[in-house]
Amino acid sequence: MLRLIFAVAVAALLIVPVGAGEDDAKTHYDAARKAEKVRDFRTAMAEYERALDIDAEYLDVVERYDACELLVEWQDDVEGGVDATALVRLGEIFAGLQRLEQERAAYEEAIVLDPDHTDAHGHLALFHYSSRARGRSMVTVMEQTRRYLETSPYREFLEKPLADLEIYGRYRTMRELLRDVIRASNAAAKVGELAEAAAVLEKAAVAPEHPDVFRTVLYAEAGMLRHEARDAAGARKAFEAALTHVECGETITARIGLAILDVEAGKHATALAHLRAAVKLGSRACLRIRGLAETSFSPLFTSPDGKIRAETKLLADVDRADDPIRAEIEAACEKAGREKKLVLLHWYGPYCPFVLALEERLAHPLVRKVIAEKFVHYRVDLGLHERAVSLEREYGNIMDEHGVPSFYVLLPDGTIHSIQKDVDLLAESRRQYLVENIVAWLESVEVE
Repeated sequence: MLRLIFAVAVAALLIVPVGAGEDDAKTHYDAARKAEKVRDFRTAMAEYERALDIDAEYLDVVERYDACELLVEWQDDVEGGVDATALVRLGEIFAGLQRLEQERAAYEEAIVLDPDHTDAHGHLALFHYSSRARGRSMVTVMEQTRRYLETSPYREFLEKPLADLEIYGRYRTMRELLRDVIRASNAAAKVGELAEAAAVLEKAAVAPEHPDVFRTVLYAEAGMLRHEARDAAGARKAFEAALTHVECGETITARIGLAILDVEAGKHATALAHLRAAVKLGSRACLRIRGLAETSFSPLFTSPDGKIRAETKLLADVDRADDPIRAEIEAACEKAGREKKLVLLHWYGPYCPFVLALEERLAHPLVRKVIAEKFVHYRVDLGLHERAVSLEREYGNIMDEHGVPSFYVLLPDGTIHSIQKDVDLLAESRRQYLVENIVAWLESVEVE
């Protein structure tokens, strides 16, 4: 009997309670996650390893263990102390691991440690622009892009992108900052209250805290609403107000709107003057003129005055409007021929944070040196897609096929030698252009 009791007792000791192994794996897993939160990656790795020993298929323990190997290497490298540069590197590691919230936190902490850390601002800008993380913001994108350019050691070469930020960068933030205004205007327009919809925009336009580019856009849109409401005087006042501010894509809208009003009033000469000014701003205006050929601008296209008909037809010619840019590219090719160089045709969109970030790298002395030695550099500034419309098509639908920024290398006769997409110049984390990648590509370009 005693022997039986002893055997039962031993058997009981050998029985592992159901779920005990899972509970132990969870304990180590949770301990590892806590260690990660305080960036004690070595401890985290050890705890993940214990969880693996118990249950190699527990949640994402294998993936997290592998990630900790990278993080421990980083930790070993920064034993002397974590500075802003180290935190940017940590953010890049998190980017590669697709840990977006931790990536953002690393860049933000780097900026707290060093408010003038160029790469931290650049990384944070592109993070907000290209990630799916919660709280992404175009306002933050543009603020950080500005700081990226302002804190660059090559600041003296970045006047153009900084000036473009004042117009196009602010333009990109308008829909976010004026979300409630735009929503209220759209709601009024939807129920046919066009005058009220326009008034909402005009009220926002006079707010002193708004930049000039907001006023241009708001007044131009208000003018179109008032015209639709058959308020010619109100529409003219709004369009003229738009023209008193900065020139951007919506300046074309204001000019087109004034031309429509003048045609309706029988003032064909002044209508043409507005259309000339619109086309001068960008060849996109030509498409808009052509699109109204059978409606608003029909009196110009069918005018009994041959000169008016001829000029209107020319103003609708996209190729002709882009001829000045085309001539500048030809001049760059001629110069390249004389100097035995190639042409670096640079497709530039001043509204794009990637374009502006690349400008900082192009200002690097090593990059400038190679460009000066081998190329004649010409930027095709697309504006807000209103310029170089025919050229963008001629060179193979740049926006659809490559986007901006991108580069075409031309031979002196204008023939396309090669095409370089910006993606090949980025770091693996896709948060930074690498100077060494840019230099290596530029140096590799040779004519057979």
